[in-house]
Amino acid sequence: MINNRNKSMVKGMDWNSDGRKICIAYEDGGVIVGSVDGSRIWGKEIKGETLADVAWSPDSRIILFALGSGKIDCYDSSGNLMCPLEAQSKWKTVCGTKIASMKWFNSRYVYPDPDVPSLCISYKNGFVALLKDEMDTEPIVFNSKLRISCCQWNQNGTVFGIGGSYLGSANSDQEIINAIEFYSAYGEPLSVLKVPGKNFTSFSWEGMSLRIAITVDTNLYFATVRPGYKWCSFGNTIAYAFNKADKLETYIMFWDAKNNERYVKSFRQVNAICEGNEHCLIAARTEEGKECLIWCNTLGTPIDSRMIGFSATYLSSAQNYLTGASPYYVCVWNLRSTNSTFGTSPEEKISSSVSYYHLKNGILIPCRLPLDVPNPDENNSKITCLGTSDKLMLIGTESNIQIYTASDMKLVGTLETKSKPVRLSLNFSVTKLAVIDINGNLTMFELRPYMELTSDNLGMWLDFERKDVWDIRWAPDNPDMFAIMEKTRMYIFRGTEPEEPQQSNAHLCSFKDLEVKAVQLDELLKNPEFPKKDHFVTMEVKSLRDTRSLLQQVGTKEATAFVEKHPHPRLWKLIGETALNSYNFEAAETAFVKCLDYRSVKLVQKLKATENQLLKEAELAAYFGDYEKAEKLYMQADRRDLAVDLRRILGEWDRVLHLLDSSASSTDEEYKEAWDALGEQFSDICNWERAIECFKKSGNTERLVDCYYQLELFDELENLVETMDNNNKIVPKLADMFSSVGMCELATRCYLKCNRPRLAIDLCIKLNHWDSAISLAQKYGMADVKKLLKSYAKRLLMEKKYQQAVDLFKSCQQKLDAALLLYMMAEDVLEKEGPSTSAKASFTLAAQVMQDYEDRQKKPDNDSEPESLLLEISDDIQISPNTLNRLYRYIDYPWKGAEAQHFWILAKNQFTEGHNEAAMRVLYNLQKYEEMLPMEPLYKMLADSSLEMKCFGVCAKAYMKLESLPKISDELRDCYQMAADQIFSKNPPKDVVSPRVDCRKCKRKIHEWCGTCPSCEESYPLCIATGRPVFDVATAVACSHCRHFVIETEVKEDMRCPLCQGLGFGS
Repeated sequence: MINNRNKSMVKGMDWNSDGRKICIAYEDGGVIVGSVDGSRIWGKEIKGETLADVAWSPDSRIILFALGSGKIDCYDSSGNLMCPLEAQSKWKTVCGTKIASMKWFNSRYVYPDPDVPSLCISYKNGFVALLKDEMDTEPIVFNSKLRISCCQWNQNGTVFGIGGSYLGSANSDQEIINAIEFYSAYGEPLSVLKVPGKNFTSFSWEGMSLRIAITVDTNLYFATVRPGYKWCSFGNTIAYAFNKADKLETYIMFWDAKNNERYVKSFRQVNAICEGNEHCLIAARTEEGKECLIWCNTLGTPIDSRMIGFSATYLSSAQNYLTGASPYYVCVWNLRSTNSTFGTSPEEKISSSVSYYHLKNGILIPCRLPLDVPNPDENNSKITCLGTSDKLMLIGTESNIQIYTASDMKLVGTLETKSKPVRLSLNFSVTKLAVIDINGNLTMFELRPYMELTSDNLGMWLDFERKDVWDIRWAPDNPDMFAIMEKTRMYIFRGTEPEEPQQSNAHLCSFKDLEVKAVQLDELLKNPEFPKKDHFVTMEVKSLRDTRSLLQQVGTKEATAFVEKHPHPRLWKLIGETALNSYNFEAAETAFVKCLDYRSVKLVQKLKATENQLLKEAELAAYFGDYEKAEKLYMQADRRDLAVDLRRILGEWDRVLHLLDSSASSTDEEYKEAWDALGEQFSDICNWERAIECFKKSGNTERLVDCYYQLELFDELENLVETMDNNNKIVPKLADMFSSVGMCELATRCYLKCNRPRLAIDLCIKLNHWDSAISLAQKYGMADVKKLLKSYAKRLLMEKKYQQAVDLFKSCQQKLDAALLLYMMAEDVLEKEGPSTSAKASFTLAAQVMQDYEDRQKKPDNDSEPESLLLEISDDIQISPNTLNRLYRYIDYPWKGAEAQHFWILAKNQFTEGHNEAAMRVLYNLQKYEEMLPMEPLYKMLADSSLEMKCFGVCAKAYMKLESLPKISDELRDCYQMAADQIFSKNPPKDVVSPRVDCRKCKRKIHEWCGTCPSCEESYPLCIATGRPVFDVATAVACSHCRHFVIETEVKEDMRCPLCQGLGFGS
């Protein structure tokens, strides 16, 4: 793409997110957007302005143009002006007007977190603004103190770099210092890379963000970047955090490198990870957004955790306590108090084991939750790193290192530093402190003994300094030996003297027995879900390499002389193993004694006393880990028992079983032991099916029960109960298992089988099986259950937990009390909502329970129902006698409430739809339910529908009722009187001639819509589908559930009962 603009120059260009379009900005205001093949898509001239830079948004819909005046405008992808950048007014007065660079992180290949800034705007005077998007009104603004030339994001948007020269370089008399400062996405400083030369131009990240290319003057430099990985190494396990491109969560891989086993745990956000003996400490954010510390084992399983009041970005661990810190706060988690607070509430647990401290005016002072928002005026520096030992705690700040006692957090003294420390590391004897600062400089401080530490005499700085250091590990057995990573080399130091460096880019895991183990995290994290053992690197100390070389080239005698001059247990062990392998038992024993290896000394003595050459070779093969060869030699020597013992010690029980099968002299006890141990191995890895097979063969019923329980095979557990006698110790365990999953009947049977009726009754009460509890109490003479039941029911009713009380009454066969309570609940619904489907459902449920009670009472073999609990506790729960009497009336007519609600809803629907005849029929018969219905709407609808049907007699009675209602206003009563006068002045109050039927009792004629004979008051059931009176039950079908009738012509196939919703009709 060629654009001939002789009087202007390119000030910025940027590709869109998919790399198909490029936008080029010229200083004179010209803009060109072209395609990837060089063709021009559109062009534009921004009049009256010069341009400084351009940036595409991650979604390619917005283009930002930085103008020479310092203003930033937003354009759409077609070149149309949208608006200026709103938030710029908040920092423009501070940052100035000259924009140096503007970069918007392209999140196309990374799942974007909307809470993380992605737009970086840098100014030539050193100020930087970080925004989440173009609409962000609360940007992060800070001063980098650089004369900025450019800025660039790394591959995943977690780090950005700012390149330029320090402001003092504008003065020609001062030395020019070029540098690249690296920051997190939130503007937190990470490190500084100083660059040689005078004129710094630009820099660019490599694709994996592990290297950068820098242009200075006419030179091109390449530098390696060490990302701040969140990882740690403990035991044989490596734990490291990583992200997936399509997920917002952060994952931690727990990789057992020895057994190549992997366990992945997910977190909403991981702030930091550190190791602690055989565990690791994780600072993370929960799904609820709370910050916490999690203490995990090698499987990633949380052993304990604590919620804390801040986001911990620095972690450290000691033998008895864990430490987490943010820039202003420190929390100390005392591990020794964990056991003592087990079972307490979370608040008590936190307060008893976690102490909080606030960095205020340069020192730590105690504080409590909730933590105050830090005041920058009170903090001239921030916490930058931690270092801990069993007796001391070191807090690194931007200007010094503070030393506190670990027991009571009292300040011992302060060490002044030249630059900001970012890592503190103490040797195992707490006599030397290694400090790595933000520039990568390593210095060493020699501490006085703990008992001699004073604020005036902390120790002294050693004459030792190394540059470009990014990792360090102390040896756990030599206070003067440590390993460091410097650029791409590893150095091992004895005191301040280095050995020959070894080329490596790996991160240090451990330094033990003169061997440094490291892991190549850069390579591993390219495919973090599938780590390989090839990523591990083992490097030896020079003395170990020299000893090995002497043993191979010269012999044991010369190597022994060398080791005597450079003694170390690892070197003596190497000599002992070499001498042992060559059958030089005297030299081997001497070497093992020197390294205090008692086990190896005993082996040498055993080999001296062994005459059989095959057994000697077998013992040596087992010692050096060649177990297959050792087993083969044992078998050749006809010592199958020793081969079995070897496999037993190794825990290879499948191999033990194979050896037992190959011999006719194997005993049942040996088989039982092997099958038991193999079952335990399968249990440890949760392979319960295989464990069951093993425990069946070993006859271990107790462990078999555990496996059945894990797989929820309760049928198998029930079968086991039947085969056990009453004295079997497993029966109580089975009872507890059944009770834990709510299987009351089986658990009760087990408790009774092992003669523990009290526990059986308590379980029945706990699971609301009160009928069983009362029955057992009567059988075993425990009379306190009735009292407990009464107290429980009283408490539920006083707390208005009526549904739970109903379930309680049902469970103890108090059906009448349950029904009465349901009627009371239904009346409450009716009072709150009026006639409704909810009220109908409540009354229907109550009627069904009452009907069950009545059916039970009619059975000849029925036991009498217990005395009413509701009646006994009515005074305590403030139920008046009038209320009880009203509820007891439902015994005579249990379905009255449900019928009233049902026919009201039916009549209202019919009236609304204009079916006046059907509505009048139902409304006329609803008069006997008037105390349960709103009377004014009832008689108003009856008056209107009967008027339409010209049944003036019914209409007249309805208006008389309306006029006599006590709760209506005088104006409304006058309206009803006027309406009645107008109607009945023209029409006499007589019903029109309509079909009539004979009353089956008095034989008088009654209207077909009349459900009760006016003469003899004989009642007829109403069809619950239509509301018509059923004068002949032979023409109707009764519901088998609620026993209400539906006229036969209205019954349909698979029809549900309109009242109780049951499938109670035949075909």
